[in-house]
Amino acid sequence: MTSGSGKKDSKTVTVTVVAAPSGLTYTHEDATYYAGVRITDNPVATITGGAPITYTVDPALPSGLTLNPATGAISGTPAAEKAQGTYTVTATNAVITRSTTRDIKITVAATPLSFSASPTNLAPGSSTVLTWDANSVPGIFSAVTITATPADITLPATFTLAGTANVTPLVTTTYTLTATPTGGGAAVTKTADVTVGSAPVRFTSFTATPTTVTLG
Repeated sequence: MTSGSGKKDSKTVTVTVVAAPSGLTYTHEDATYYAGVRITDNPVATITGGAPITYTVDPALPSGLTLNPATGAISGTPAAEKAQGTYTVTATNAVITRSTTRDIKITVAATPLSFSASPTNLAPGSSTVLTWDANSVPGIFSAVTITATPADITLPATFTLAGTANVTPLVTTTYTLTATPTGGGAAVTKTADVTVGSAPVRFTSFTATPTTVTLG
């Protein structure tokens, strides 16, 4: 540009070309999770485009799961069972007129953990059988423990992922199974109540007063 005095002036303008996001994929695109068990994070596997990229999802993920808006990763602990649903993740950046989407499927199944006592009503001195299974879906849980309230000295000290145990509670007792998830997160618990009835009344002596009566 030339000024009125004949001097030339120049300006440098920098133009940044931002590529629209494309090619969005996830590590797990058809996932089954379990109620009450923290999931292994499901990150974005591939995407191209200029940063920063922002992620949204529709409809909302199952209760307890969240989408990181900056990274797109899905994480959390599902709160309850939910049938398979399709969730659309959208990635956008400064190119507001263009975005990329990816559909993923998520199922939240029942917690693969069972625990029971049979029978649940006992006479004093009788036994019940505790039965548990934390291995119906291998790899979900890494360890289990069982405790009793009040304490029960007949309860074993160690436990396998699935098994049975004969116990003889002296009084009404609540047994609690605690399962440790392999992937971390909060432990999952289940309880079994056993009711112990009262001891039968036994007469050890009997007297009558007076000991003699007169007829009539």
